[in-house]
Amino acid sequence: LYYGFVDPAQAGVQVAPENAKKLVEVGMKILEALNSQIKVKHPENPEAKEIELVTFSAPPENPSHHAKHANVYANTICVSPAGTSVSAKLATLYAKNKLGLNQDIIVESLVNPELVMIGKPAQEVQIGEYKGVIPELSAYAYIIGIEQCIIEPNDPIKYGFLLT
Repeated sequence: LYYGFVDPAQAGVQVAPENAKKLVEVGMKILEALNSQIKVKHPENPEAKEIELVTFSAPPENPSHHAKHANVYANTICVSPAGTSVSAKLATLYAKNKLGLNQDIIVESLVNPELVMIGKPAQEVQIGEYKGVIPELSAYAYIIGIEQCIIEPNDPIKYGFLLT
């Protein structure tokens, strides 16, 4: 995945739950503009040809944290700091020599500064001609429901199906 990191102040939006609709609207316009102006090429994955998400990276509510993220893609917004977003941020900071190996950053959720993802670049790797990092991430998860699935013995597609 390729991310476009955006300073929300420069985009005229504030990263806050009540601004979710505006963040999506502005984020999708930015995503379209980025893809019309920037051509990306992954050194090992020819399928990765475009920027897929915009991350508004705002100052955190908690001063001991690094940032607050709002990730926009496919006309929607993610309330999680998002593992791939934090990984991309780690790689970006590491590439710019703003973060060293095994240095943590803490990224807040859009909806609550206590919902965080902690990440660090754990190891440097070479990806084609570029240096990259293997990230190490941690976060909390909470059980929000229990699912019960019932399969009837006479269901002709009880094991699922595949459309190709």
